[in-house]
Amino acid sequence: VLEPLFTERSTSQIFGAKESGKTLVGQACSIAIPSGNDFLDYKCVKPMPTGYVEGELPGEDLRARRDTILNDYWDKGKKYKAEWTFTLCRDDLEMAGFPYGFDSIAVARNLSNADAEDYGRKGRKLIENWLMGIEKKTGHKPFLFLDNIQALADIDENRASDWTPLLQWTNHLKHKGFPNCFIHHANKST
Repeated sequence: VLEPLFTERSTSQIFGAKESGKTLVGQACSIAIPSGNDFLDYKCVKPMPTGYVEGELPGEDLRARRDTILNDYWDKGKKYKAEWTFTLCRDDLEMAGFPYGFDSIAVARNLSNADAEDYGRKGRKLIENWLMGIEKKTGHKPFLFLDNIQALADIDENRASDWTPLLQWTNHLKHKGFPNCFIHHANKST
């Protein structure tokens, strides 16, 4: 898809410290891929729709970052395929009647906690249904970006067992033809 970063059957990660530009890189990739544009030194070899899930930033901040990227496109005469670029953020969910935004897509494996009963299946199902809607609209499976795991999941990032449902799901998605990339902050030191 974007050589050599992303393939049609990949699960990838953008990782870095807080405020290091992870969201800007993720958004830039999610705009380049459907538009068929190269990004930095990475060549777009297969344009495809993208779905960008943002669990932390307000919609206004997300739009401002997108507009910064698009200003560069317009200045350089690059094409932009808006009809293949989809974004779902907390504001969208709140306006659609989900007052608390996203259900977690992964929950700590604490068997005594009733909230952890489905380990985040409900949140993952919402995103899967959204992806299938994009596929239906465009006729192509989209590339999924999840920004960021800390905001979208309720896990102890230092416990491997808490990551298992999330990683199994992202692997399941890629095998169904939905390549994906999740964005994650560096662990906080104690």
